[in-house]
Amino acid sequence: MSSLVEFSDEIELQKDELFDDEYMVIYKGLQVGRIVKDTYITKRNKYVHYFRIFNGYAISLSVLNFLKMRNVRKVIIIERADNGKERLLKSELKTWFDKGVTYRFTFPDGTIDPQLVLHVMHMKIEE
Repeated sequence: MSSLVEFSDEIELQKDELFDDEYMVIYKGLQVGRIVKDTYITKRNKYVHYFRIFNGYAISLSVLNFLKMRNVRKVIIIERADNGKERLLKSELKTWFDKGVTYRFTFPDGTIDPQLVLHVMHMKIEE
């Protein structure tokens, strides 16, 4: 059994009642990650989501601001390569705001989604 908590028109939290301090983050109807205690965890496919031009990954500014309001301190990206190999990219949420590069993503319906892209050099990599 889970409960849904609406934050805005765009972001909702779905709490898993089996696990304390664990929530799914739903952005524009899609699950984009989980909050576990003070950490946001999201999965990314390197081939699909990696910004080669910026050498990093993007997170919606709306999601980042939401995480900040929820007192999230850390971000973990679980990166999966085409060969199935995974690695963890760890960073502080503050680093996204301090070092992130602004990018304007456009959804297929024309909606603009401001994002911050963080270069992997600002992340701790665990293979």
